[in-house]
Amino acid sequence: MTEPFRNSSFSIEDSILNKDFSQESFSKIKDEMRQLIKNPKRNYYSVSKTLEEIALLLVNENREIRKETVNFFENLDPERFKLHTTEGNIIALLPEYLKLKVLEELLNKVQIPDGDIKYKIFGIFWLGILVYKPAFSYLIQCLSYTNKRVVRSAIVALGIFGDTNAIEYLTPFLYEIKNIQIRNKAIESIGTFGNDGLSALIHQLFLKGNVNAPFLESHIMTFGGRIMNFLSMEIENEFDHRRKKLLIGFLRKVSEQYQVEISQNFKILL
Repeated sequence: MTEPFRNSSFSIEDSILNKDFSQESFSKIKDEMRQLIKNPKRNYYSVSKTLEEIALLLVNENREIRKETVNFFENLDPERFKLHTTEGNIIALLPEYLKLKVLEELLNKVQIPDGDIKYKIFGIFWLGILVYKPAFSYLIQCLSYTNKRVVRSAIVALGIFGDTNAIEYLTPFLYEIKNIQIRNKAIESIGTFGNDGLSALIHQLFLKGNVNAPFLESHIMTFGGRIMNFLSMEIENEFDHRRKKLLIGFLRKVSEQYQVEISQNFKILL
């Protein structure tokens, strides 16, 4: 805790952790902060700094402090923060300048070596959900982490993050044989990248013998008839006869799945 903040109109420890504002000061600071949230350009420097310090507690390493801070924001402006009972949801509703400060703090904290695993997973999740661009390289680094829970969280976060540059880093996990959950999450995450993800999954299909082809087929099938063009291009460029035969078989399966008969006894592809 910085000394200047301790010397402000109220102590952060008293106001949030011990909850013993005087009613008058509590009401005053709530009104001022409510105005700041609605119009962050107003010249409330001391209130702005106070709000910043409180907002940073949303990414505190202590879960109980984070919980109390969420409660504080809910009480501060029930209309704005109603039912947003998680740290990340509160962060998402903060003014943009403050949101970026909090996410920067979160990224700095999760990068501390040998940090608490639960906190690291918490940070990875919200950095992904809130698509904090500077966190992309860190999320990629987490794919090499020794703790599999961290790896799984990073895979999920990258899928939500939506940067197609992640595909090449996620692809090796399609061949994970010791942890089926991680393999499946990699398939799901790559699938979230739209046409780029679909093309990447099709390219891996039948490429190696130890990939989970039935699961990949089932996932790819959910893209509907539009996968036909991607499959056709993959078949056209394939020189391995074994793999080409399997791809043609899958193309036939997709065609049968999405064709319907119309009254003139023709079949159309949905």
